[in-house]
Amino acid sequence: MGFFCTSEKISSEWAKHGTCSGLTQEDYFMTALDLLLPTPSIVKEKYGSVASREDLEKGYLGSDMSVFVCKRGYLSEVRVCFEKMEDGSPGERVLCPETLLK
Repeated sequence: MGFFCTSEKISSEWAKHGTCSGLTQEDYFMTALDLLLPTPSIVKEKYGSVASREDLEKGYLGSDMSVFVCKRGYLSEVRVCFEKMEDGSPGERVLCPETLLK
């Protein structure tokens, strides 16, 4: 499955998230693609059915390591947090800040 993005979507994401990274636009998006996480087995096994939040949290390394976004009752996005290095590049995966977990 591929990704489809319009130039408007790319510009919007860059303006909202990328400009403060210290990276060029190309480096920002290449880094983001490199950081895509593998899909946990629970998601593959439960695709098209129901998975508990607890099982999803285990698959993504815990309740404080991931933020789940649901739309119309379906999981639509999983957000994870990385430390920001001095040069703007991402470091290791870290606990998500409390403000993001709410």
